[in-house]
Amino acid sequence: MGAFIRTAVNTIKKNITMNIITTLQISAVFVITVIMVSAVCVRYRCYTPFRDYFEGNGLFCIFSVEAYTGDLDKVYDVIEDTNELMSYLHGAEKIAACHHLSAYAEVNDQICDIQGLSYDDEIIDRYEPELEYGRWISTDKEADMIEAVVSENDYGWNVGDIIQIVMLNTETSVKRDVKIVGILKENTKIPGLFSARIGTDTYNLFYYPYSYEYEGKPLLLFSYSQLAGLENAPLQGIYSSTLIRYDDSVSAEEIKQDQRLMSTMGCVFSTDLKELDKNSKDYLHRHIYDLLPIIIVLLILVVVSSISSSALSTRKRLRDYAIYYVTGLQWRQCILINLLQSVIIIISAFILSIVCVAVLRYTNLSDMFYISWNKYILFSFAGITVFYIIISMIMPLIMIFNVTPKQILTK
Repeated sequence: MGAFIRTAVNTIKKNITMNIITTLQISAVFVITVIMVSAVCVRYRCYTPFRDYFEGNGLFCIFSVEAYTGDLDKVYDVIEDTNELMSYLHGAEKIAACHHLSAYAEVNDQICDIQGLSYDDEIIDRYEPELEYGRWISTDKEADMIEAVVSENDYGWNVGDIIQIVMLNTETSVKRDVKIVGILKENTKIPGLFSARIGTDTYNLFYYPYSYEYEGKPLLLFSYSQLAGLENAPLQGIYSSTLIRYDDSVSAEEIKQDQRLMSTMGCVFSTDLKELDKNSKDYLHRHIYDLLPIIIVLLILVVVSSISSSALSTRKRLRDYAIYYVTGLQWRQCILINLLQSVIIIISAFILSIVCVAVLRYTNLSDMFYISWNKYILFSFAGITVFYIIISMIMPLIMIFNVTPKQILTK
């Protein structure tokens, strides 16, 4: 095998210009594939975790204030628990809600404004926002300390730090130690922050891209159940993005009645999940269709470069293959040399593409190109590799098996 590899390397050296061009073309295909797959996956990444909600019978609601019972005389009669909210609705079987946390931080005996949110276990278990460092919060109610994930900040809070957060309810305030377990990536999408609706009603309404630079104060994310289990638990009213799933037997009219009811409970916007899901899928499919011309061009590029480089290389090496055959090799062993040549080129292209992707991901270019490594990128790489090798083998097979060594040498 070592002799075959050395021969394949020598073949590449004799056609170095063509092989460099082919390597650059395949590298470009790999890099563009990474960018395209990442662009599609980032959209599905936000849709897939709650797909059963979106496709089900139900409502998506946005509360501009903490949900309340509808009695304006009881300004502190806030709804915190999803079971309590369900008790007002017709046949609602499950709710995934975000909660507003009334709290502020203390740094060096100074009061610091923060944005506090807590999530139901349903959201924490299904969705993890992009983190710069650390890990996502746990739903473990028996944890030794309250956990939180924090955005970028000017207080120097980092993973592993223990900070003091004053949490409030309707009767008292309690200073608590909170352990930072993760740092949010700037502009990562998170559920639960109220914003004006923009564009079509899609799953994107459920999320909000949080930027510390824009908001001006740090965001802290907690587990609702972890905080609710504390003595003198803080106030955590249902707020902003809320998914409500109904039993299939609940009629459209009953759901509309609930929409009207919740409009008196702080809900400023609600829409049928089926309509939201239809718009979401149209949005996702439209993005894929926009990428189809690029995919077609990439395939043509791979086919043309593979056939051209293989044909030229094989044509120049026919005499050598004939000599190998006369001196004892079989045609299939000559084909093996060509296969090894293709493998060396594809490995070189893969390494070069990894370097290019690293440059895109870990430099200032990351603001222009979103890169996210996932299994779909690996599958795409495998598909391109197999496709290239198969195509690159077709021309040598045609050229070699249609002539005899004698014809090659006498010509």
